[in-house]
Amino acid sequence: MGSNSGNNPATIDSILVFLLGVGWSNDTRFLRWPPDVFAVAAVLLQKSGAYINVIEKWPVSKHRNWANLITTISRDWKAASTNPKRKCPQQVLDWWIVIITHSNLAIDEIVDNKPVWLSLIGLCCAADSVCEGVGFLGEKVWTDAFLLKTVNRLWKCMYDHQPSTLCKNIHHSKVVVLPKVHTPQKGITLRSISHNLALSESADIDINWRLATPLINRDSSTDHSAVILIIPHPRELRPSQFKVSKPIHGFLNEMEKKEFGFFDYVPTSDSLILNKLDDLYRKTKAKVGRVDGIVFPEMALTPKEYKTLRNRIRKKYPSIWFLCCGVFLPPTSKKRGLNYAAIWKRFELGDFDSNQHKHHRWFLDESQICQYGMGSVLDPTKKWWENISIKTRELNFVAFKSWLTVCVLICEDLARPDPVGNAIRSVGPNLVIALLQDGPQLSNRWAARCATTLTDDPGCSVLTVTSLGMTGLSRPHLDSVGHVPPSRVIAHWKDRETGSKQISLPDNMGAVALCISRKLEHEWSADGRRSDRAALVKLAGVHYV
Repeated sequence: MGSNSGNNPATIDSILVFLLGVGWSNDTRFLRWPPDVFAVAAVLLQKSGAYINVIEKWPVSKHRNWANLITTISRDWKAASTNPKRKCPQQVLDWWIVIITHSNLAIDEIVDNKPVWLSLIGLCCAADSVCEGVGFLGEKVWTDAFLLKTVNRLWKCMYDHQPSTLCKNIHHSKVVVLPKVHTPQKGITLRSISHNLALSESADIDINWRLATPLINRDSSTDHSAVILIIPHPRELRPSQFKVSKPIHGFLNEMEKKEFGFFDYVPTSDSLILNKLDDLYRKTKAKVGRVDGIVFPEMALTPKEYKTLRNRIRKKYPSIWFLCCGVFLPPTSKKRGLNYAAIWKRFELGDFDSNQHKHHRWFLDESQICQYGMGSVLDPTKKWWENISIKTRELNFVAFKSWLTVCVLICEDLARPDPVGNAIRSVGPNLVIALLQDGPQLSNRWAARCATTLTDDPGCSVLTVTSLGMTGLSRPHLDSVGHVPPSRVIAHWKDRETGSKQISLPDNMGAVALCISRKLEHEWSADGRRSDRAALVKLAGVHYV
């Protein structure tokens, strides 16, 4: 019998043929673009687990001036990446020759081959150092040829409607390299050895990095903070708004109908939402001085209501530079509904608008049906799935400011570690905003527990927001006479320094204004390099309007 090639171990060559194509060892042109080199080195370190050697077998005596060495290499490498007349640094070429020489080495043998893992770590760290500042628009970009190239690369991905990646010679379906915000300061993973670049091998999700152009004529004295207005709409919900779905031909007819079913959510139209926004904006500005962004919870508005609201903000409130809103389109007799987060950002060069669809359907079991009092419309003995379409999965990171990169999740997306968990941990955004259609946001409930995992590693701050209507429906525990006062905890904040904060909406109030501020910090990579651009986003004030 012939040999079973599928049972042969993966080698350096087989991985690089996949990433770079046949003949990779004879073509060194890709060495001129550091993000491509980072992708190659990081994939090999990840698959081999050899990144642990940076703390387990690191030759301290040989690399006492490691940070200075990397800085020197990266300076020369950056120059070569934008000037064809300049040569790649000799150290980069030497490290690459080691990889070519050991191309037949099995992946699981890299961890014990010192020349190979040292070379991979060197390439990874040097490429990371070259890319300091990528992904953010500031004054330095326009005078730095390399940073300008990375900006053009990210913009090209956006305009071509392709997932974002800094790589030029490696297709995004294989691996993507993204800008990075936080380096984990605990434990040891591949993420521990880079400050500026993040690796993602999650082929089942399209990741988008959105560059936000700075707004001109801004008061620089307030650039350290932002005011976010949370509007917990709708304020009232009824069990009758949740209904048994009518059968849709061809959809999951094989499901056991005695055990499972689909439910629809029927939103209520609010013709006064624009007037309410005007009033809340005016009162918030009078109280705290300004409004920078507005957040609505999951399923807050219909597509038509959202577009009307967004257009009103665009024309009437030039000081507001972002809007994040849960949008819901009810199902029809032929199509499932849509549940997505609409993210709008005001640009000097034109507005940015993106719809990020929910990745997981809401699953209602007996405990939730009873908690929300839906037993009159949904059989508590059955399991009910939200009647929405699951679109192509994507995750958006929006770099609003140099210190504020935000990603938005919808309810179940926060609870499930995939497909977004690894991508969020790799990039480490400053702020994660989770839009929920959930009960009160108490510190002992699931959303706060899930937030803790991101707060600890890589250091994200997490804001969860639900509607006042859902907190009012929630009755997890009834007293002796069958009643318990509804909770008004419509949001929860968690950051690494100020900890866990429940945010309750007092009676006769319509919204909550959160003031967030940045605290610049030092972060260290596992190989001993320091970054001074990390920012912790803290809660600096809670105001009711």
